[in-house]
Amino acid sequence: MKPRRPMPGPQQGFALVEALISVVVLAVGVMGLLFFQGFLISSATVGNQRVEASLLAEELVSMASADPINAGCYANSGVTTCASAGARDYLSAWELRAKARLPGAAALPPTAVLANDRTYTVTLQWMQKDGGTIRNHRVATQIGG
Repeated sequence: MKPRRPMPGPQQGFALVEALISVVVLAVGVMGLLFFQGFLISSATVGNQRVEASLLAEELVSMASADPINAGCYANSGVTTCASAGARDYLSAWELRAKARLPGAAALPPTAVLANDRTYTVTLQWMQKDGGTIRNHRVATQIGG
Protein backbone atom coordinates (compact mmCIF):
# COMPACT_ATOMS: atom_id res chain seq x y z
CA MET A 1 0.00 0.00 0.00
CA LYS A 2 1.24 3.40 -0.95
CA PRO A 3 1.51 6.02 1.75
CA ARG A 4 -0.68 9.09 1.20
CA ARG A 5 0.97 12.44 1.03
CA PRO A 6 -0.68 15.13 3.03
CA MET A 7 -1.96 18.13 1.05
CA PRO A 8 -0.15 21.32 1.84
CA GLY A 9 -2.59 23.58 3.63
CA PRO A 10 -1.56 27.24 3.28
CA GLN A 11 -0.45 27.12 -0.41
CA GLN A 12 -3.46 25.30 -1.76
CA GLY A 13 -4.81 27.04 -4.95
CA PHE A 14 -1.94 29.53 -5.19
CA ALA A 15 -1.26 28.67 -8.85
CA LEU A 16 -4.90 29.31 -9.72
CA VAL A 17 -4.84 32.78 -8.12
CA GLU A 18 -1.60 33.55 -9.95
CA ALA A 19 -3.16 32.49 -13.26
CA LEU A 20 -6.27 34.63 -12.65
CA ILE A 21 -4.15 37.68 -11.86
CA SER A 22 -2.14 37.09 -15.04
CA VAL A 23 -5.34 36.91 -17.10
CA VAL A 24 -6.61 40.18 -15.57
CA VAL A 25 -3.32 41.96 -16.28
CA LEU A 26 -3.32 40.64 -19.84
CA ALA A 27 -6.95 41.74 -20.37
CA VAL A 28 -6.18 45.26 -19.13
CA GLY A 29 -3.20 45.45 -21.48
CA VAL A 30 -5.21 44.26 -24.48
CA MET A 31 -8.00 46.74 -23.70
CA GLY A 32 -5.43 49.53 -23.52
CA LEU A 33 -4.05 48.54 -26.90
CA LEU A 34 -7.55 48.48 -28.42
CA PHE A 35 -8.29 51.94 -27.02
CA PHE A 36 -5.02 53.25 -28.43
CA GLN A 37 -5.80 51.66 -31.82
CA GLY A 38 -9.18 53.43 -31.88
CA PHE A 39 -7.52 56.72 -31.00
CA LEU A 40 -4.99 56.28 -33.82
CA ILE A 41 -7.72 55.52 -36.36
CA SER A 42 -9.68 58.59 -35.25
CA SER A 43 -6.58 60.79 -35.51
CA ALA A 44 -5.76 59.46 -38.95
CA THR A 45 -9.30 60.19 -40.12
CA VAL A 46 -9.14 63.77 -38.86
CA GLY A 47 -5.73 64.18 -40.50
CA ASN A 48 -7.03 62.90 -43.82
CA GLN A 49 -9.98 65.30 -43.67
CA ARG A 50 -7.64 68.22 -42.97
CA VAL A 51 -5.42 67.27 -45.90
CA GLU A 52 -8.45 66.99 -48.17
CA ALA A 53 -9.71 70.42 -47.06
CA SER A 54 -6.27 71.93 -47.58
CA LEU A 55 -5.98 70.50 -51.08
CA LEU A 56 -9.45 71.73 -52.03
CA ALA A 57 -8.80 75.24 -50.68
CA GLU A 58 -5.40 75.52 -52.34
CA GLU A 59 -6.88 74.31 -55.62
CA LEU A 60 -9.43 77.13 -55.69
CA VAL A 61 -6.91 79.75 -54.53
CA SER A 62 -4.54 78.66 -57.28
CA MET A 63 -7.25 78.95 -59.92
CA ALA A 64 -8.20 82.45 -58.76
CA SER A 65 -4.56 83.51 -58.59
CA ALA A 66 -3.85 82.18 -62.07
CA ASP A 67 -6.85 84.07 -63.50
CA PRO A 68 -6.84 87.42 -61.63
CA ILE A 69 -9.01 89.18 -64.23
CA ASN A 70 -11.83 86.69 -63.54
CA ALA A 71 -11.11 86.24 -59.80
CA GLY A 72 -14.68 87.29 -59.00
CA CYS A 73 -15.90 84.23 -60.88
CA TYR A 74 -14.18 82.04 -58.29
CA ALA A 75 -16.08 83.67 -55.41
CA ASN A 76 -19.54 82.76 -54.23
CA SER A 77 -19.87 85.95 -52.15
CA GLY A 78 -18.24 89.38 -51.99
CA VAL A 79 -17.21 91.02 -55.27
CA THR A 80 -18.69 88.66 -57.85
CA THR A 81 -18.54 90.39 -61.23
CA CYS A 82 -17.91 87.59 -63.68
CA ALA A 83 -17.15 87.66 -67.38
CA SER A 84 -16.14 83.99 -67.69
CA ALA A 85 -18.78 81.29 -67.73
CA GLY A 86 -16.03 78.66 -67.64
CA ALA A 87 -14.65 80.02 -64.37
CA ARG A 88 -18.15 80.16 -62.84
CA ASP A 89 -18.72 76.55 -63.92
CA TYR A 90 -15.39 75.58 -62.36
CA LEU A 91 -16.50 77.11 -59.05
CA SER A 92 -19.76 75.14 -59.16
CA ALA A 93 -17.92 71.90 -59.86
CA TRP A 94 -15.44 72.66 -57.08
CA GLU A 95 -18.27 73.28 -54.59
CA LEU A 96 -19.81 69.91 -55.48
CA ARG A 97 -16.44 68.16 -55.00
CA ALA A 98 -15.91 69.87 -51.65
CA LYS A 99 -19.35 68.83 -50.43
CA ALA A 100 -18.75 65.26 -51.58
CA ARG A 101 -15.27 64.85 -50.10
CA LEU A 102 -15.81 66.38 -46.67
CA PRO A 103 -18.35 64.79 -44.31
CA GLY A 104 -21.21 67.10 -43.43
CA ALA A 105 -20.00 69.81 -45.81
CA ALA A 106 -23.36 69.86 -47.57
CA ALA A 107 -24.88 71.34 -44.41
CA LEU A 108 -21.92 73.73 -44.03
CA PRO A 109 -21.30 74.88 -47.61
CA PRO A 110 -17.83 76.12 -48.56
CA THR A 111 -17.37 79.84 -49.10
CA ALA A 112 -15.03 81.73 -51.38
CA VAL A 113 -15.00 85.48 -50.82
CA LEU A 114 -13.31 88.17 -52.87
CA ALA A 115 -13.29 91.39 -50.84
CA ASN A 116 -13.05 94.89 -52.27
CA ASP A 117 -9.35 95.04 -51.38
CA ARG A 118 -8.80 91.89 -53.53
CA THR A 119 -8.33 89.65 -50.49
CA TYR A 120 -9.49 86.21 -51.52
CA THR A 121 -10.57 83.87 -48.71
CA VAL A 122 -11.66 80.25 -49.02
CA THR A 123 -13.34 78.64 -46.00
CA LEU A 124 -14.24 74.97 -45.77
CA GLN A 125 -16.18 73.47 -42.89
CA TRP A 126 -17.06 69.86 -42.17
CA MET A 127 -18.49 67.78 -39.39
CA GLN A 128 -16.57 64.93 -37.82
CA LYS A 129 -18.29 61.59 -37.52
CA ASP A 130 -17.51 61.44 -33.78
CA GLY A 131 -20.69 63.19 -32.81
CA GLY A 132 -20.66 66.51 -34.56
CA THR A 133 -17.39 68.33 -33.90
CA ILE A 134 -17.22 71.05 -36.54
CA ARG A 135 -13.81 71.57 -38.13
CA ASN A 136 -12.81 74.33 -40.50
CA HIS A 137 -9.96 75.30 -42.77
CA ARG A 138 -9.43 78.82 -44.07
CA VAL A 139 -6.95 80.11 -46.65
CA ALA A 140 -6.56 83.78 -47.53
CA THR A 141 -4.39 85.54 -50.09
CA GLN A 142 -4.18 88.73 -52.10
CA ILE A 143 -5.22 88.44 -55.76
CA GLY A 144 -3.43 90.79 -58.13
CA GLY A 145 -5.05 92.36 -61.10
